[in-house]
Amino acid sequence: MERLHLFVIFRHLFMYVGLMWELGAELGSLLVFAEHRYEGGSVPRLSGVAKCMSFCTVEQTLADYANVIAALKIEYGTVPVVAVGGSYGGMLASWFRMTYPESVVGAIAGSAPIWGLPTLDGAIDGSSVAIGRNFGTAGGLPNDNCRDNLLGAWPLITAIGKSQRGREFLATTMGLCDAASSGSSIAAAVQNVFFDLAEANYPFSSTYITSAVGPGYYPLPPWPVRVACDALQEERLVSFSGDVSAVKFRVELTDVEASVDVDWEAVSDVPEEDLDDVFENSNNLKTLLRGVANVWATWCNVTHTLTCLSASAGATCVTGAAPVPPGLEAASEREPLFASSSSSSSSSSSSSSS
Repeated sequence: MERLHLFVIFRHLFMYVGLMWELGAELGSLLVFAEHRYEGGSVPRLSGVAKCMSFCTVEQTLADYANVIAALKIEYGTVPVVAVGGSYGGMLASWFRMTYPESVVGAIAGSAPIWGLPTLDGAIDGSSVAIGRNFGTAGGLPNDNCRDNLLGAWPLITAIGKSQRGREFLATTMGLCDAASSGSSIAAAVQNVFFDLAEANYPFSSTYITSAVGPGYYPLPPWPVRVACDALQEERLVSFSGDVSAVKFRVELTDVEASVDVDWEAVSDVPEEDLDDVFENSNNLKTLLRGVANVWATWCNVTHTLTCLSASAGATCVTGAAPVPPGLEAASEREPLFASSSSSSSSSSSSSSS
């Protein structure tokens, strides 16, 4: 008889996809979903308890898991136990392996920035750096064009959006519902979806993130970041000079003489006399802006219902309150808001308008 394995899933909210299901089935393992204290059905009676949150520390939670695993070993014998978790659950799994190495043979942690806490002197942009890797070769793309194009897009959108005329151009080219209040607000709205896309960047269609923080059971396509990058990875549309790592650089469009300078949060203007040339003659700018809109729409239009995108303050980019059953419509059959010139089939599209 093959030896039984136990996979103990830490803080198991929405953990219904992933390696433990596949590897667990292959090994004939028992999956144990261990509830975190103060969550689900494990909330104690707290009325009148002074400093009640002092009884919900990481250390106490790890001790709970040690007790759970000890009880499981009494029932099933001395069998290999692996801690599994994602996000905060992954941090718990990693810390558990460090704190109670005798309890588990290992830990599998995903999206688990165990050193990314303010008291641990982590890089201030550490999470952005990690997320950004998904949009280049480190994330499985054939090149870094998408990453570089997005890096160049933010200052260009910010600079163009400083004038009313520029905001109207952005609205028309990117398919916005209305002219945003600024270019920087558009850039910020697009960047807001990066975390969710990166966290849901599975090799299969999944409703994990959309059901957790979005509108319901609407499936993202397999490898959603790669799908989002489809229109931006064929060629590099911008060039850089200066020190990008120091956030002090110049970004230039490669098909017209137009550039903006970046010095941390300061972005220079596009001269008024250059706007006609940029708007009329830069196909690269139009391709860049439509590509950025497709990155945005991969998440925001996951409901398959939007005809435009909004960066207005307080507006939610995701629509559709009622969930649809998983698998009702294959994500690979969707069309993007903007057709990609590099797409050869609908399997590389992001999502569609109604």
